[in-house]
Amino acid sequence: MLFGICNEMFEGWSLEDVFQKAAEIGYDGVEIAPFTLSGRPVEMRPACREQIRALAEAAGVSVIGLHWLLAKTEGYHLTSPDESVRAQTSGYLKDLVDLTADFGGNTMVFGSPQQRSLLPGVTADTARRFAVEALKPVAARAEERGVTPVPSTHLTLPTTLPA
Repeated sequence: MLFGICNEMFEGWSLEDVFQKAAEIGYDGVEIAPFTLSGRPVEMRPACREQIRALAEAAGVSVIGLHWLLAKTEGYHLTSPDESVRAQTSGYLKDLVDLTADFGGNTMVFGSPQQRSLLPGVTADTARRFAVEALKPVAARAEERGVTPVPSTHLTLPTTLPA
């Protein structure tokens, strides 16, 4: 069994320091929350992606993958009735697959409950259909890049709107 910790536990720390501390206290890897990298982490240049991977390896840990994929983003929603919003969300998630793979990671944990919740007027069945449509191209990219999208323990869509 391997143990990992999320980088956001070390708010304000450099990734290099996070990797070193994680290794020091016995973790095998680090999950990275994209919002901790920049406002547009998917625009990170290849050299920077490689540097992050190298920093982790130098510290003796790996980048497990990404989590909180849509946290602190704007304009993305997996179950929006607006097809363009779902398409943008799908495109962003495909870019995150590439970021994950470039870091040497192989796991993406889909938390971000606000970006997959039921919106007013959208039924649970429709939301599921929207989510499947949006995630199909993401799953295809993930398979190409050797990345496994993993739902958080709270991924199940509610059957009713919250009160």
